Amino acid sequence: MFEEKPPALSKKLFNWQLVVFTVLSLIGLVSVIAGFYFLTTFSNSSCFIEETASEASNSASLSFSSGLIYVDLAGAVKKPGVYQLAVGSRLATVIDMAGGFTTNADPTHVSQELNLAQRLNDGDKIYIFSQEERAHQQDAVEFCQVLNNTSTQANGQNESQISINTASIKDLQSLEGIGEKRAEEILAGRPYQNLNELVERKVLAVSLFNKIQNQLKL
Repeated sequence: MFEEKPPALSKKLFNWQLVVFTVLSLIGLVSVIAGFYFLTTFSNSSCFIEETASEASNSASLSFSSGLIYVDLAGAVKKPGVYQLAVGSRLATVIDMAGGFTTNADPTHVSQELNLAQRLNDGDKIYIFSQEERAHQQDAVEFCQVLNNTSTQANGQNESQISINTASIKDLQSLEGIGEKRAEEILAGRPYQNLNELVERKVLAVSLFNKIQNQLKL
């Protein structure tokens, strides 16, 4: 009643069905593998980014909370140099790190001028004077004071001296032994090249000149 298909045709149909099924199966398998790979890669990348951001945040927080400063310590300490310290460190800390003061550190400088509780800042320079350096410093100060005093005295003496070339008759009469006549004679002999000309020109007697010469200037 029904006409049977030839065996060759049935075999061909079966082979095509098998090929189509195999291709579809491969496409499905590849799609599944690709989807799994994409999901895995995306998940790992997200985790890596989150972990990196977290580590960077923790590192920045740690750096902020435990910041470091650098201080240059020199002079009369056993190990002078640049020291790395935590923020908020005191002067006593860096001196301890340097082994303490040397035996020739100036005690007055240490006790009166240094504040061991001083909080240090980044880039600070601390110098500890030795006894020899402080002695030289004091000698220099005293020498400058002597020079200043000498200069002040000289200026004061010059201001009190009377110029024989520019003083008025009244100023000249203020000198001991100089009256109006002698004052007029001094004015008449101007200008003078040196004080001794007062004697050489017989304006003043030698005895009077010797008596008042420290009060005179050109």
